[in-house]
Amino acid sequence: MNAEQLDGFIEVLATTEVEFTNLGETIGDLITIDGVSFGQVDDFKLLYETAISSKMIN
Repeated sequence: MNAEQLDGFIEVLATTEVEFTNLGETIGDLITIDGVSFGQVDDFKLLYETAISSKMIN
């Protein structure tokens, strides 16, 4: 989501009792949390998309 959407999202969360933490952000195709790079979005996308099927095989 863009910065404008993020501001609105945070405003909505602030009106609820839901606790939240902004861990980091994705910029382009990289995932960075607290200034530490965790790799490319596509790497995590593949893990996400195959997580259930890989558990069923094992």
